[in-house]
Amino acid sequence: MSGMVLCTAVIALPLLVNATIVQGKTGANPVFSFTQTDFTGVHLEWLIMPHPNNPFVWENLVEPYLPPWRGVESVVSFGLVVVVLSLYGMVKKRPWPPVFYALLAMIIIGLFLMPGLTLHIWGEPVKIHLPATAWLERYWSELIIDSQTMRFPMPAYILYKLAPPFRAFHHFSRWGLMVSLGLAVFTAVGFTYLAQHRHRIVQAGLVVVLVLLLLSEFNFRKTITTTQQMQRSVDEWLAAQPEPGVIIEYPLIYTMKPQSLYYTIAHGQKTIHGSSLPTTRMAEIRPILEQWPEEAALDLLDDLGVRYILVYGNEFIAAEYLPAWQANSGMRFIGAFAGPTAGPYNEVYVFELASSK
Repeated sequence: MSGMVLCTAVIALPLLVNATIVQGKTGANPVFSFTQTDFTGVHLEWLIMPHPNNPFVWENLVEPYLPPWRGVESVVSFGLVVVVLSLYGMVKKRPWPPVFYALLAMIIIGLFLMPGLTLHIWGEPVKIHLPATAWLERYWSELIIDSQTMRFPMPAYILYKLAPPFRAFHHFSRWGLMVSLGLAVFTAVGFTYLAQHRHRIVQAGLVVVLVLLLLSEFNFRKTITTTQQMQRSVDEWLAAQPEPGVIIEYPLIYTMKPQSLYYTIAHGQKTIHGSSLPTTRMAEIRPILEQWPEEAALDLLDDLGVRYILVYGNEFIAAEYLPAWQANSGMRFIGAFAGPTAGPYNEVYVFELASSK
């Protein structure tokens, strides 16, 4: 038990210190509410099935029967072959070296934290029947569904309540990476023991069978979107600007996704939004940002230091909305650039705030 506590402290302490420093610099900005965080955990059904990226599994088990794929599950799709080999390695390896106990502690900690604040299965929260007492309403109000029902809390919820810096952590599925690391080592141990045989021919056959089992389960589907399809010519223009600036991309519902984060690597500009859940500050200002290109939104962008506004578009948007945007005195139209070939938009319109220098 003391080893698990020490391991938890070693892993969690740097995260909490970093969150505290960020919180001190930005105020309440990095704190995520219960509703913003609760759905980032892994649902139980994804832990008891083969790897979902296998085409056979995906087409015959995942799409027809399971709730919609949310993306967070991809972090913790360990695969049944890996789990079986890991358990075999744990049993066969005796005595354990000290590092194995640390790895086991990592696996246990990760398994407890990756489901998130409350337990979910089949796309729904697990409910327990417990009358809502005054104590629950005062301290655990987020868990209450109605007067007789509440959500099933997980250890992450206790940390969320007792350690305020922990509220800056918002993707609980990523604790599954700790589980993956531990399973990888134990899988290698199990693979080694299972492949051992005094006869070389039998040994070679076992190795081939094990490799084929792993490959068959982790046979990834072809990706729909390639790097070439995501390229934008506007990134080259932004990167060529003599002075760095701050940008925002519209529509927000589309640009607050991972591709916007990756595009920053190409153009090197700062952005006022990211590819994650909305922070408290973003939740406050988003209603105003959504009013673009109204004056209130342009004034807010100026206060935030934004210089360039990137707007995704297509032929319909160019015909219906672009002329009015170009006539807006609060911003200057720079030009239209070729956008990504994948997705609903194939052009990017660039505007510069009229107030920017």
